[in-house]
Amino acid sequence: MKPSNEKSVGLIFIFLAGLLFQNCKKEQVGPAESTPNSLATSSVNSLPSVSSLYEVSTIYKSSVPPDRICSSSDGTLYFSVPYNNTIYQLTQTGKATLMATLPNDGTGTTDVFGIKAGESGTVYAAMINAGKIVKIDAKKHVSYPPVSIGLNHPYDVAIGPDSTLYIADTENRRIVKLTSNGTATILAGKTGVGGNADGIGANARFNKISSIRYAADGNIWVVDANVTDDFPFVNGSKLRKITPNGTVTTFFKLSDPNASIVDFAPAKRDKKFNVTAPENFFLIKLLRNPDDQFDLQTMISHVSNTGVETAIVPYGNGNTDGPAEQASFNYASGITVKPNGIFIADYGNSAVRVIKPRL
Repeated sequence: MKPSNEKSVGLIFIFLAGLLFQNCKKEQVGPAESTPNSLATSSVNSLPSVSSLYEVSTIYKSSVPPDRICSSSDGTLYFSVPYNNTIYQLTQTGKATLMATLPNDGTGTTDVFGIKAGESGTVYAAMINAGKIVKIDAKKHVSYPPVSIGLNHPYDVAIGPDSTLYIADTENRRIVKLTSNGTATILAGKTGVGGNADGIGANARFNKISSIRYAADGNIWVVDANVTDDFPFVNGSKLRKITPNGTVTTFFKLSDPNASIVDFAPAKRDKKFNVTAPENFFLIKLLRNPDDQFDLQTMISHVSNTGVETAIVPYGNGNTDGPAEQASFNYASGITVKPNGIFIADYGNSAVRVIKPRL
């Protein structure tokens, strides 16, 4: 299925971190042991499935497409809309409230993307083209925390327990740490130098970091791409871990060059959504037709803390609710996990949807 002309305009914004654009709090994750010799990989055709255990429903429909989504500790959802540069608050019953319309006057261009919820109703989001991070507090006051070392097309931001921000400084190929007192340092990566190397601090290399999460044990997790400028497909292909001292290791990698990781969320849930002690990962993946860049299919999958991937919603393209094995999404772009389900920003359907275990 191909997007309509109306949707194609909006797709420019989502796929700054995903597709079709050439140039360019705290979500808990637990430890996962990883070395280059134990790297987990996944291919499209070899995945086991637990689709029969889940069902999909739509909780919110809009005239504008939600892109990235996050959640606070009380279960409130928040999503970004690059299409018109807005941020919304959303209850799990589907009531949306506009938090902010961000300006186009140089303070922020039409490019709000990755979003995270902090404490007391505060939300942070990355402004890609503006090269800034925006903060919106519970009273809807908008501010921009200064970053002394500058940012170049940041795609996403994560929040530590002490309100430290960890920024995916995507086009600078690095992770920036911004403390609550305003001190900015490079945690990992070398400015302007892309690559795939694991290592410590400036010896590590990144290509296109599109998603970032803060870990419960103090580590950072990111989605990174295999190459620096892989137009038109710039979504990630691997999950990487960054420790507090800046040590980078690659934990999980896709083996199919036509598949990508759009976004991910951690949760102490196994593939059947049972509570677990270790943290695991839920992924949004896209599969493209190499002969038609608009022919894309979405999958939702689970990756265990040992790197085993299992399909939850199989690859497809559409707007079908119901049993997960028959359900479909249209360019799903954001994911967050709560105790009662997996919440998805379904960009192509201008909807927020939820995947829950069948009763």
